[in-house]
Amino acid sequence: MNGGERNHPSWMMRTPGPVAIIDTRAPSAGREDVDFS
Repeated sequence: MNGGERNHPSWMMRTPGPVAIIDTRAPSAGREDVDFS
């Protein structure tokens, strides 16, 4: 994926619902995403 870090906040704002729950774990999953990238 291109710019995983930028995509994270993007899709987060797109679906402000079920994502809200994941938003709390965003810092955790976000860091893992960067590693995978």
